[in-house]
Amino acid sequence: MDWQPIKTAPKGRLILVGYRNKLGNWSTTRGRWVSSEVIESYWEDAEAPEGWYEDPLEGEECYWIEPTHWMPLPEPPSDR
Repeated sequence: MDWQPIKTAPKGRLILVGYRNKLGNWSTTRGRWVSSEVIESYWEDAEAPEGWYEDPLEGEECYWIEPTHWMPLPEPPSDR
């Protein structure tokens, strides 16, 4: 699948997102849309804005991002 405009991305699902970083370079990361309801119910910082967030590795903070494109994450390799 090719890169799709972010406005077509599924919200709430973990996906691969792409954007231009502060230096203008293309950057990719795992990300997901986080709703205000999720933020208010589960986050320590209930004042965080609704939007796209980088999906952190275990124990790391997540950061708000402004992706322009997305694509599904690939399937993991089989154990066989």
